[in-house]
Amino acid sequence: MSKYHDFKDHEICFFDSKKVLPPIRGYKADFETFIDFIPQYEHRLLTQPYNTYCSICQYESIPLFPIQPKKLRWEKFKEWVSVRDLSIKGIDFFMDFDGKDLKSTFQDVKNAREHLLNLIGNSSIYLNCYFSGNKGFHLLGKMGESFGKTPAAKLKKNYEIAMQLKLLCPTIDETIYDLARVRKLIGSKVHSPQLGETRVITCDNDQDFETIQKLLNNKNYSEWEKMPIKRLNKIELTNGHKP
Repeated sequence: MSKYHDFKDHEICFFDSKKVLPPIRGYKADFETFIDFIPQYEHRLLTQPYNTYCSICQYESIPLFPIQPKKLRWEKFKEWVSVRDLSIKGIDFFMDFDGKDLKSTFQDVKNAREHLLNLIGNSSIYLNCYFSGNKGFHLLGKMGESFGKTPAAKLKKNYEIAMQLKLLCPTIDETIYDLARVRKLIGSKVHSPQLGETRVITCDNDQDFETIQKLLNNKNYSEWEKMPIKRLNKIELTNGHKP
């Protein structure tokens, strides 16, 4: 069971495994809510495999939308969506790597991290790599003031960095940069058509990568459950250091 404690003030949403049905949105991350408790509120989540995502943005305030009646829930959610960009208080550094071959994709991640040491300076100490549960990886971190003063400026800088690295790291997805973008929630179950049921876990080095390859080969979800999850962005390890 994965707590939301690393995702406080992010929006949580759910996509079905094939991304065919409309996403279930309008949940918020907090310290009390557990991922596994969410399905009791939505029938579809009980009957079909869904993948869990959260926003790259942190919000000053996300309302607790009513579960029923559904019509009222979506009316209230749409009201919030119309103004939510005004309440953004933070945004994650985010790079998505997707390729046909997991090994070459991970090599791009390693190459990108080396170059990011020069491109983003001290902010690079926050970078963590996570297997995205399918055929790629997410590189996540914290955006310091050097990225810009506003969320839009920081997102633009993030995009420019991705474009700088694209020629050297061709598996980077440069189409993902908008404020409503979501990413797979670390620690959540992922229902992959190619790999079956997997889990979004840390992949920060070659040893982690080899472990993931073994897990993918045997497709035994009980082994995925045993994998440790590092705290997001290493915030706990920096003792208040600011990039």
